[in-house]
Amino acid sequence: MAAAEPETYKCWRSNADPEKMLHVICHGGEAFEELPHRIRSLDLGSDQAKARSRTCVRTIAHYWPSRASCSCGARRRSSRPRRARRLPHSAPGHHIGDVAASLRFIPPCLPSIAKAPPAGADWLHQPKLDGYRLQAVKEGRTVRLYTKGGHDWTERLAALADSLRAIPARSAIIDGELVMVDAAGLPSFLKLHLRRGKRAAGLHLFAFDLLHMNGREVCAEPLVARQGRLATLLARSSVPVLHPVTSFEDGAALLAAAEEHGLEGIVSKRADLPYRSGKARSWLKIRVAATGR
Repeated sequence: MAAAEPETYKCWRSNADPEKMLHVICHGGEAFEELPHRIRSLDLGSDQAKARSRTCVRTIAHYWPSRASCSCGARRRSSRPRRARRLPHSAPGHHIGDVAASLRFIPPCLPSIAKAPPAGADWLHQPKLDGYRLQAVKEGRTVRLYTKGGHDWTERLAALADSLRAIPARSAIIDGELVMVDAAGLPSFLKLHLRRGKRAAGLHLFAFDLLHMNGREVCAEPLVARQGRLATLLARSSVPVLHPVTSFEDGAALLAAAEEHGLEGIVSKRADLPYRSGKARSWLKIRVAATGR
């Protein structure tokens, strides 16, 4: 009887994206270092298959830089046995105990532009704050702060990073917005812009998503589950510069309130979907000006 086809091959033949392949490989227990050789063993007869192969290897290089030099067909496999490695945190639900492996920046989910908020119970809506996208990576007593493009701003935002060390978790990755509020308590992008390049004090991080918690990446969980974890974390937090971003069910009403209070707009998100890096239609940004009012 022929052996069952591995999940890796099934994903490949179903034209799955590279990140899904990595998740299947890690979750299923396949050795990570074997992936490039598995790719080379597949039938890459078509140009489309070869393009997907190159994309997959680039994804491997992102999650595991030490393998960046391994490209399909470019190297022969060494006869010397290698010790299998696994992704430290990329697989959904992959537990790493006391955070032995260093956490890394996760490329953020970027909303697509829409003219009006979607209706229906599948969507949650949050106010769009006027600031800088920021990812806070806490590991033990160390906090690193990254911009949307992955630039390390820890030194520039040293006071904020020092405050976030008190987050009540062994490890966490929080996605949020770096905001400075004005005298009326509203986000002021102009004031934040004037503070660029300085060791800014008085900045606040408004958190709207949780990507990792105590050694477990939670990106594969639906938004409502991640927000539940985030709410529990922030309820136990006494960090004065860390605040939750509230979600609402009525997008049209929230957009009207955003216009009334001088906010930029809202972001509508699918409540039942996982976190995906890059541009996504599951996150929609609706600006107040786009309504024509």
